Amino acid sequence: MATNEKIKAIYGELKGYLDQAPVYEQSSHYLSDETLWEQYNACITELTEVSEEDYSRFLIGGSSLISLHGGKKGLPLSVYKQRLGGIIGALHSTYFSQEKPPFNWGNEGASTVVSQNQSQSQSFRVELVLEVQELVMSKMDKYDEGTKEKKFLTKVKELLSGVSTGTQLINMICKEAKSLGLTVEQIIDLFS
Repeated sequence: MATNEKIKAIYGELKGYLDQAPVYEQSSHYLSDETLWEQYNACITELTEVSEEDYSRFLIGGSSLISLHGGKKGLPLSVYKQRLGGIIGALHSTYFSQEKPPFNWGNEGASTVVSQNQSQSQSFRVELVLEVQELVMSKMDKYDEGTKEKKFLTKVKELLSGVSTGTQLINMICKEAKSLGLTVEQIIDLFS
């Protein structure tokens, strides 16, 4: 197979990965299946070898990965999609500029991106509040009535419905902890 045909095959494979990537509404914001980014990285490595150009900046690993529950590695879905979109765009403009662009480039796609980002942001806020609420509910029975910890958890539970950003959540937790005289260590214990 000629070099351009190999590059086109890799280009098609990467577009397929992007097409099949989960959407935010259908999955968590993190990918925990390492085979997804391992397959992607294998494509990038093969592309670098076939094209004799350095595409290593598109590799996924290191600081892109986070630790999830149970010691598993996770990759933010946004990072996965950004890397796929970046390499596909780079390949399109370098090798396939005569073909139809793989994305809605220009002003047409701008409102879609803004709308998708707003939806993702709202979804993240809801997940964050629900996760904290679930944690608070699971801890409430562990503390006796009248203790600082129980008062704190009760107050956080009451105030969660008014939280719309991560900053507000942290601010609310800190203010309530301070007002009840809880130490940082006690807060850490409550949320562990």
